[in-house]
Amino acid sequence: PLMSGMGAAIAVTEECDGVSGSVSHAALAPYAVWNSGVTTGTSGSFTTVSSDGVPDHCTSNVLRGWTGFPNSDNSNAIASQSYTWAIPNTPAVEESGNHTRVPLGPIGVALNGSPFYNVYDTNGNDSSITEYSDDCNGHTQDQGKYHYHKNPKCTYIQASGEHSPIVGYAFDGYPIYGPRDDDGVLVTTNDLDQYHGHEQVNRGYHYHITEDAPYVLGAYYKGVVHTGNFDALTSPPVS
Repeated sequence: PLMSGMGAAIAVTEECDGVSGSVSHAALAPYAVWNSGVTTGTSGSFTTVSSDGVPDHCTSNVLRGWTGFPNSDNSNAIASQSYTWAIPNTPAVEESGNHTRVPLGPIGVALNGSPFYNVYDTNGNDSSITEYSDDCNGHTQDQGKYHYHKNPKCTYIQASGEHSPIVGYAFDGYPIYGPRDDDGVLVTTNDLDQYHGHEQVNRGYHYHITEDAPYVLGAYYKGVVHTGNFDALTSPPVS
């Protein structure tokens, strides 16, 4: 478990559009539940998260007329990976002035073992504007790595009128919650700090998914990062 006292259990739906409505789950379960197919262990002060990165939901895009990858918009098939992420068990706020830039490529991992990627490219452009994703907000790159730039909405159930559950973890160990705050209010970037998170009683510090850019994390991590998870040591320009 990570971040005792925070989060909610994740329920997986087979619907590509996710599910909204009244579901039964504890609003403050002691931990978030990693999906089946994800293996976790302990290594020192880290939880190791191993997965093949293959999504456990459908990967169609109804409006674009395709049922998976490859397709007419993306020629890259989903390829099984051998991921092992190291997530700090006890996140610690980085000292002022030392915050780590969020890199290109993987920046965190969803509870189904597929990574979150930085939405910005080397030129600082929002890649989600020019790249087509499936109806679950994921797609592949040229090595067949499936990933999310935005809300992984098919990996969890959003209960009507409730705070979103944890949908994954950033590489500094802080949890990433879905897009809704208390009472089901939709969060925007303006509601969050420069790292794309905020502090709450009982939940502590955490990040939020938003529907506006930068969608998952800001330009810097709030906490001390395990950089061994990075694919790249370069970062997009800060706007």
